Amino acid sequence: MKYDFKAFGQAIKEARKAKGISRNQLADKLNIAPRYIASIENSGQHLSLQIFYELVTFLDVSVDQFFFPNVDVLLWGASQIAAFFFCKNPSNQRFPVL
Repeated sequence: MKYDFKAFGQAIKEARKAKGISRNQLADKLNIAPRYIASIENSGQHLSLQIFYELVTFLDVSVDQFFFPNVDVLLWGASQIAAFFFCKNPSNQRFPVL
């Protein structure tokens, strides 16, 4: 199944605007072309994991809604999600089973 990045692109655009950052400024910060940012935001351009990581960390975008659209994990922090997936002792798991 191929992932549709349009919702992600819209979230990036909203976060960028909320921070008062232009596409050119964001592109300079990430060392990529402004047109690439525009393609991500407007067309759902597929992007590398590195650019994905840099965008979400720089703009403080939560990715829970994109990876878990049908699960109520939006209240979980990143460390809780990591603990859920990488817990060494699942019998002591504090989180619901997906």
